[in-house]
Amino acid sequence: MYIGGELGVRVFFSLGYEFDGFQALTRIVGRDPCSEEGWEVYEYELEFIGISEQSRLKLRNLLDIRQAKNMYS
Repeated sequence: MYIGGELGVRVFFSLGYEFDGFQALTRIVGRDPCSEEGWEVYEYELEFIGISEQSRLKLRNLLDIRQAKNMYS
């Protein structure tokens, strides 16, 4: 995968005992090598460039829940 390339991603997350997720179109904006024993591995920095309204709302709700948990812990 190269910097500037587009990548469709599907993100799954847990909401207690349930799972939810969203899909988005991203652009690769950075790539850093990462050390893993016996593997050539990279960490990618992604920029969201396309997301449906339904997926955007799911992501917003997830971030709101995470922020609330961090505020009260």
